[in-house]
Amino acid sequence: FSAQTPTGVSGASVDSGGEVLDHYEEGEWEFSIEGGAVVSGARKGRYTRIGNLVTITGQFQQGSGQSSGTLKGLGIPFAIKANPTNGNSMAVAGVRMWNQDLTGVGATYVTLDARQKLEFWEHVDNANSNAVQRDDNAYIAFTLTYQTT
Repeated sequence: FSAQTPTGVSGASVDSGGEVLDHYEEGEWEFSIEGGAVVSGARKGRYTRIGNLVTITGQFQQGSGQSSGTLKGLGIPFAIKANPTNGNSMAVAGVRMWNQDLTGVGATYVTLDARQKLEFWEHVDNANSNAVQRDDNAYIAFTLTYQTT
């Protein structure tokens, strides 16, 4: 990446205040499922970091014979920046699930908790959400953008 000459919408020159892209990186990362099995080779993701924003994408298939418990992914490529107000993560995500047994009727989503774990959730109604449970052979794809330190 090289610095570009900033221009405004009208094409006029704009003072950037010395701002230049300070970090660009992309690559692969591997994660695991807390307390559960993942089909071999089916747990890699990709990431792109631009400045302090990181976007990760991943997909995995849960193995057979899952023990009970909530579905949590372990490992992200960069530490998450905690929200100064309440310590929770500041992240935006989307998720798609196949063959996953869900109890709610609303959207599913993924968040990052303060321990750097991916947590999968489903909306039940306007006031409630349920953590998604591990499920034999379910397949999940997701993308998530978060701030890093």
